[in-house]
Amino acid sequence: KAVTGGSTIPVPCLTIVRLRRRLHGECCRPVLTISVQAIRMKKPSNDRVRMVDVARLANVAPITVSRALSHPSSVAPETLDKIHRVIKQLGYVPNGPAGSLKSQKTQLIAAVIPSINHLFLTAMVQGVSDFLSPLGYHLMLGTSGETLEGEEAIVRAFLSQRPRALLLHNTVHTTECVNLIRASGIPVIETGDLCEQPLDTAVGFSNFDAAYTLTRH
Repeated sequence: KAVTGGSTIPVPCLTIVRLRRRLHGECCRPVLTISVQAIRMKKPSNDRVRMVDVARLANVAPITVSRALSHPSSVAPETLDKIHRVIKQLGYVPNGPAGSLKSQKTQLIAAVIPSINHLFLTAMVQGVSDFLSPLGYHLMLGTSGETLEGEEAIVRAFLSQRPRALLLHNTVHTTECVNLIRASGIPVIETGDLCEQPLDTAVGFSNFDAAYTLTRH
């Protein structure tokens, strides 16, 4: 923003300030002249490729395109191949959230880890991704910042995307996080230090037993 004459002038993008002198009778005083050039960003295009566009070019009904994406085995191979060629040609990306509202299912698996700075965690995540990918699932990864509040926030955000399952590298959670997970009704796997009452399935180790065994030797 620039201030002149007691008024505040908003400057959108690029401001060019020139200082010139203007004569007033016998007095010569500096006057600040502000010229503003606004660089307007191009508006987002509303010409997003839709399912009806794919159907029109493939000469099929929109419901056929929908089936080709969600249940490809129910569509004739020739039709399926034609639809996929059109999808590639148009660069069509299915609206995942909209589709999940109808089916209440997605192909997403959510994983929350404390940080990506731990090498054993990145190796675990890569292993999970390698296992899920051939099955047609995609891994969503988030970090909690090594705080329970951070875990709760990312779990809340992920659950809004309707994942099929949740992987948490933690067995201690806030009460609200536990309530969110239980209300979702999806499978949950907790890894790390084992607990007596897991939310669903726990895979890990006992730090207490490990330390006890170590001290005995």
